[in-house]
Amino acid sequence: RTRATIHALGKSRSFRMLNRLTGLALSALALLAALAGQILALAFALLRRLLR
Repeated sequence: RTRATIHALGKSRSFRMLNRLTGLALSALALLAALAGQILALAFALLRRLLR
């Protein structure tokens, strides 16, 4: 019974770590997407200014 409890605790701990890693990856992706959007907007504005 105690072994099952320890196993469940370990499982929840690894699940929590996976959850945290997933959250970090998602926030990093969101940051990258925002950065890419900013760069694209800047490049687009520069192109429009050059083509004008």
